[in-house]
Amino acid sequence: MNNKNEDQPGVERLESDTSVDAGKRGSEGFHWAPGFEEVDLTGIDKSLDLLGHLAKDTAFAGHRVGLGASAAAAALEKSGLGEKVRQLTQIGIPVSIGVTMPTDFGRLIEEKTKTWSANIRLLIERALGIIPENLRELKLGEQLQQVFRINEEDGTSLAWAPRASIVEELLAAPDMESRSALFLGHVDAIADDVDASLAAIQLAEHQVLRAMLTDAVAALRADLFVPAQAAAAAVLDTVLYHHVLEFLNYPETQKKLSTRKHFKPIGLDEWEDAVLYEAELVLVGGGLLTAFKTWNRGRGPASFNRNGSIHQVDDGAYSPAHAVRAILLAQALLRWLDAAVADEQGAAVT
Repeated sequence: MNNKNEDQPGVERLESDTSVDAGKRGSEGFHWAPGFEEVDLTGIDKSLDLLGHLAKDTAFAGHRVGLGASAAAAALEKSGLGEKVRQLTQIGIPVSIGVTMPTDFGRLIEEKTKTWSANIRLLIERALGIIPENLRELKLGEQLQQVFRINEEDGTSLAWAPRASIVEELLAAPDMESRSALFLGHVDAIADDVDASLAAIQLAEHQVLRAMLTDAVAALRADLFVPAQAAAAAVLDTVLYHHVLEFLNYPETQKKLSTRKHFKPIGLDEWEDAVLYEAELVLVGGGLLTAFKTWNRGRGPASFNRNGSIHQVDDGAYSPAHAVRAILLAQALLRWLDAAVADEQGAAVT
């Protein structure tokens, strides 16, 4: 039987050095190079495999790696596993996966050290970079999935605002009614957080929309919830159906529906199988399909609804809590759009 590493492109076949002088023999049968601290590698194989797999594609797109695992890699520093990986990078594990344990690490010293260290830093930065700042302190698996659930149930977004402590309270709330009470109990803090998020909107073509949302936030502070919701719904409509629609440029057939669906590439039950860019989209816009559900006279959904807010204004679509939900969703979508367009323009320049 051929060695499993044979005939695999880009994979170097290594022969184990059986000499005791090569270094200390680890518990898995490989050799530690002289002068390097021996670490416990129990369970680290899968983490290394994941890191190497993701590092091969710095954009992290196209690889269907379970989000729970990839997010865990981003949390290496907190788990203590990061120190083990740093020690292993000193021993020079190559990025290409195919060199499996056991092997003689003494042969791999120095050659790949800088590459591995850079790849690990890049992995952590990219994995954290797709998560809005206010959500980064949450548990990267279950709690972020629950953010997606709230976005979907309420027709809103928790991306960039409100602050982490309020998000945690919302996650602990048992239902939408309880979350509504929390939104209203934290109106001033949420208004501050939205204003801070809107300050990040930089592109000139988005400044009128930013100013309109700032006015909606001012109305929220003054307990003018109907004007706040109306303004936010109008901004949301324009951001999605003009700016985002033009940016994504889906084919004309069902163009608006395709644009809405863009922000829900996975279902809630598919979270563990999501790739990172899919997680970013649902954390930002997972509530869009809910917010744009059909509003039938006298039978509208309990969540925030754009159609009821614009076309059925006297039929129960308005509430103080929905004003907060509308503002949060509109600012998140505008924030995402501004960054996406800026990135594209920067790429075009370079």
